[in-house]
Amino acid sequence: MWSYRATLDRVIDGDTVDLNIDLGFHVWFNSTRVRLRRVDTPEKRTTDLLEKHFGYLATDFVLDKLINAKKITVRTVIDGRQDKYGRILGEITVDDEAVSLNDQLIEKRYAVSYEGQNKSSVAAQHINNYKYLVESGETTLTEDLQILFNQLP
Repeated sequence: MWSYRATLDRVIDGDTVDLNIDLGFHVWFNSTRVRLRRVDTPEKRTTDLLEKHFGYLATDFVLDKLINAKKITVRTVIDGRQDKYGRILGEITVDDEAVSLNDQLIEKRYAVSYEGQNKSSVAAQHINNYKYLVESGETTLTEDLQILFNQLP
């Protein structure tokens, strides 16, 4: 993997960010869309209100980590692969923490491990994460969302 210093441009959602990447020698790759490797977070742009709630929860976690970072490092795969939407696949480290942001998302149950398989194959894992986040008190639900939550399998 290649490692680069970066600054935050904006957070798109829990698993996608725009970074300004320092290539060295005063050369920058600005507003570069980076998809966090190996993770899938719930979508923010969906008609599923429950998924949307947890998508915003993941996004807020990523935003909080990156907006307060003194140092952002992005590691990209050596072969330069991009995902099907043309995004660079990256592993992000904040302030030299031992655990990458990617892994923190999984550990804190904001994301599931994802290697590009069909999204339906990780749907049950997302639901388990929703249950964990509610039951652990990490988030609270409005009455309308609680009704939807109670209907989960």
